[in-house]
Amino acid sequence: MSNSNHSTSYSQYARNSTYSIETTRTHPEAFYVRSTYYDIIFVNNNTSMDILNKLLIHMNTGNQYSIDTNSDRRNNLSALIQINTMPIEEKSVVILFELNHFPDLSSTRYEIIISLFRVTFREGNEIYSWGDMKLELQQARRLLT
Repeated sequence: MSNSNHSTSYSQYARNSTYSIETTRTHPEAFYVRSTYYDIIFVNNNTSMDILNKLLIHMNTGNQYSIDTNSDRRNNLSALIQINTMPIEEKSVVILFELNHFPDLSSTRYEIIISLFRVTFREGNEIYSWGDMKLELQQARRLLT
């Protein structure tokens, strides 16, 4: 690509980006995603084995995920890990792992939850994070290993 084409492409990109930011400010619905495109699943000690097994099957079909964590406001300890699957053809699933409500560490349910994390972090996957993933997951590490 020549420099003049590169400059033109960059200028168009910059204009479009500025437009997108301005559009978002004046029309917040521009980032609205219909709930028909995703499901939200809470994972905790009450999540059924059937749902956990279906999640495991779903997560094994893709290799792109986004991840974010949230802390408890009272003690600043990790309380929630959010993993969003980004499958090519299927509906996306937003999985909310409620760390303070995990099942007993020796239970089968807990083993499946750990398997969900292993699938997410397996070699070859693309993982997008809102911040430094190692730092964000550091507090939850004891639950995930």
